[in-house]
Amino acid sequence: MRTKLQGNAMIAQAGGPTTVINSSLWGAFSELISQLSPQSKVLGARRGINGVLSDQYVDHRSPNAESWAQ
Repeated sequence: MRTKLQGNAMIAQAGGPTTVINSSLWGAFSELISQLSPQSKVLGARRGINGVLSDQYVDHRSPNAESWAQ
């Protein structure tokens, strides 16, 4: 059995939602979730780099993750 990676991960992407961007982001998040330990956070930065600069993150493993797009 392979050991899960420890620590947190974040993805920040900017630009309009398109099927290509949505698919590639979903692939990246899916892979992160499969590789990280259950205690790790998978963070998304709202509005790309602007979210990083203004500390606007969403933990996609939290029960409220679906409210981040509001």
